[in-house]
Amino acid sequence: MLMRRVRFGAVLVAVVLALTGFSGKKHGHSSSGGGCSSHKSSTTHHDYDNDDYDNDDYNSTSSGGSTYTDTPTPTPSASAESDSATVLTCVQKAQGKQKPVTRATVKVMARQRTGDVYADTYAYRVRLVFRSATGTVVDRGTGTVNVRFPEGTGMLTLPMDSPSKVSRVARCEVESVERVG
Repeated sequence: MLMRRVRFGAVLVAVVLALTGFSGKKHGHSSSGGGCSSHKSSTTHHDYDNDDYDNDDYNSTSSGGSTYTDTPTPTPSASAESDSATVLTCVQKAQGKQKPVTRATVKVMARQRTGDVYADTYAYRVRLVFRSATGTVVDRGTGTVNVRFPEGTGMLTLPMDSPSKVSRVARCEVESVERVG
């Protein structure tokens, strides 16, 4: 009976480890799991593998050109030293019987600073630019969102200052994110 319990315990541990994606391999260039979740940062670099090279560029980002589509597309985020925002949905011109959407949705990701009080809320101002297919600024939008820590994220809906210009917008871009309180 004791051997049966030991075997059951060993099988249970193996199943839990398999389901959580844990493997004995080190982090880095391996294509299999690993025992931790992914890490995303806007400005820091961590060398998780055990090689002698510190410039693995895990967190590097690049931006390229864009192409025009009938539906305006969200663009990559703008970021301050530790805070960033990403456009989740952009505005849309009227299509058929559907009314135009003159607001963009933005997700703000903020990092708690040294000296911040745990579970406090801080205000962040986001400036958004609405651009045409050629890159010309069509309109702007500005809004403020409260971000509570330790969560560190907040959602914000930013309306266009001039909603009548929605048909000229091809993409939405975050211009800046700043902590204001």
